[in-house]
Amino acid sequence: MKKLLALLIFLVIAFVGCNSSTGDDDDNDNNGTGNDGKYTISGSVKLNSANGAGISGVNVALAPVSQSANPTPFLATTGSAGTFSFENISAGSYIVTVNKTDYSFTPEYVSISVSDKNVVTQTFIGTTFSNSGNAGTHSLFPFKTGATWTYSSVMSVSGFDINESEVDKVDGTMVKEGKTYWALDSTRYDSDGEESSNEISYVRIENNILYTYGADFLTAKAVAKVAKTAQAAALFKALESLNSDLAMIKFNVSAGTTWDVFRDSAATEGNSYSIVITGKYVGTETVGSYSNCAKYELEYDSESDTTYGKYAGKWSQTLWFSANVGIVKTVELFSSGETLATVTLLSTTTNMLESYQIP
Repeated sequence: MKKLLALLIFLVIAFVGCNSSTGDDDDNDNNGTGNDGKYTISGSVKLNSANGAGISGVNVALAPVSQSANPTPFLATTGSAGTFSFENISAGSYIVTVNKTDYSFTPEYVSISVSDKNVVTQTFIGTTFSNSGNAGTHSLFPFKTGATWTYSSVMSVSGFDINESEVDKVDGTMVKEGKTYWALDSTRYDSDGEESSNEISYVRIENNILYTYGADFLTAKAVAKVAKTAQAAALFKALESLNSDLAMIKFNVSAGTTWDVFRDSAATEGNSYSIVITGKYVGTETVGSYSNCAKYELEYDSESDTTYGKYAGKWSQTLWFSANVGIVKTVELFSSGETLATVTLLSTTTNMLESYQIP
């Protein structure tokens, strides 16, 4: 359960570029006015509370909210005191996001408007994983801190196969908006054994339903953390509504049962966006040496019609769960085009379980 929405979002936005800006531990004259129409945006990232210690090494992105294509974000990193600043910023509306491996942040982003003076953002509060919490479990997905699954992975693109491996590990638990989630750390390695990506998803199980924390699920590292901040207003509004529990998988239901995971649309200033996520329990099948595997299908459809073009994405994932093991196989199909009716298959990815360890 990793990058389920990331590839879809990649379709409906143009991937953002990066300008660099250095983090600064020194306070700025944030009540002053800018010079020559340029301003400073600054803030801080603290551990556990606004009065906590500063968190260093946090990646901070400042992205303009723009109707134009490819609004480019500025990047900074917090220093030893947990502070950051962006200088020589033009007047306008911006979104600030923060990200650091093994941390969860509240708020996840801050909206600001720069007009006639420097701006200090709301303080970001970071928390780390706990080894003592419990976010629920099920025989088909036996989550425990330290549980590890290793997969072989083959992505087929335009007739070429890309061989990788993936290791999923439960690092612990994290409390987000009053609910406890498992932190599932997914690391992919290329054919040479070099790490190619790392991402963390947040999931919990309650009443035989596997929930994911929407925003973190959406902004896995398969797509830049800042991507969600650098798109048309309609799309941004739709993404904001994903910042909640998503009931992705329903265990203990009858074969053929279907459900809506998420369904929303938005329109503003000539831009529109829609996203529909559905789930289905197919039944049981044998996968290799694993018999009676529960087979599920998830489908993600998104369309956007913006001032700079039409985009559509269809991403489907089939998952097979084995009792007391977890996911033993996934098959992912990724298609894109201008509309859902005209999408073309771009890639197929198959992941097969090689080994697992449940403490």
